[in-house]
Amino acid sequence: MLLLIPTAIASALIVAPLTSFDVVTLIFAAAPGGVTEMTMVGLGFGADGAAVASLQFIRVLLAIAIVGLVLSRLGSKENSERSTSDKEDGPDSALAEQSRVTKISRASR
Repeated sequence: MLLLIPTAIASALIVAPLTSFDVVTLIFAAAPGGVTEMTMVGLGFGADGAAVASLQFIRVLLAIAIVGLVLSRLGSKENSERSTSDKEDGPDSALAEQSRVTKISRASR
């Protein structure tokens, strides 16, 4: 948490000259926290409430999308490792196991 606030302030200061938003609006838009809370506090400090709310919403959507991509990448990597280990066993070994089980079950009748 201690790293998030300075990062938000730094990113707001970097982006401010590139946009038409004032620094106060960008600081509250980039700050970690709830959309409602940051909008209300930003309004108290003279920020544009609609811009803060919109940018906070975009920030949350991006965070969800990035986490989703990372988790899907990790999941696909894990699935590919599983399929690789299944390939090492090979389809022939699965057939051999099945026929061995079949022979055992026939022999026990």
